[in-house]
Amino acid sequence: MGKGRGRPGGNPELEQHKFTTTRAEPLVAPLHLRITQSMKHELSKLPNPNDFVRDAISEKLASQK
Repeated sequence: MGKGRGRPGGNPELEQHKFTTTRAEPLVAPLHLRITQSMKHELSKLPNPNDFVRDAISEKLASQK
């Protein structure tokens, strides 16, 4: 049997490198959707396209209430 991956005993400082967020609700649910090529091109010009899409979805959902 081959060698195991990583270092023996794991990383004792793992808590220091753990992902954290300052958001009220963490981003844990993935969403996959298809968009037009022109939409993708326009999104790619933005500094943070993921936040743009999240904000657009939030605004649209809020207007539905």
